[in-house]
Amino acid sequence: MSWFMVGGAVIAGVGALSSANAKKNAAKYSQGMEQQQAKIATQQASANESASRRRTAMFLGRQVSATAENAGLSGTGLDLIEQSTTEAEMDALNIRYGGQLGQMSATAQGQLYGMQADDAETAGYLNAGSAALSGYGSYAKAKRGS
Repeated sequence: MSWFMVGGAVIAGVGALSSANAKKNAAKYSQGMEQQQAKIATQQASANESASRRRTAMFLGRQVSATAENAGLSGTGLDLIEQSTTEAEMDALNIRYGGQLGQMSATAQGQLYGMQADDAETAGYLNAGSAALSGYGSYAKAKRGS
């Protein structure tokens, strides 16, 4: 009977380590995916910002041309161009900021997955140790009883 107790404790310990390793690997994979997502968020925001600036440059070129043709580049026409330029810059900066927020969010989530991986590993060792101690305790109790 005592060998069954020892065997059960060994199996429980190996199972705890195996489960913890699987959880650790899953968390590490998720962490890697989040790191990839952080890079993608930054790249997408950069591309969107560049596209916004190109659209703005074309729009402002048409606006300057139309204003110069109709009213000259002074007074209200110049104010309108200045306002459009300011709003376009704010749009571009908001796109950049959105990308930075996405990057920070993905980075934080990746760090959380990293901590979960570490926790899974620690829990596996603790559970394996607990199984070993429990098995030893059962073995010792059985040995005293016989």
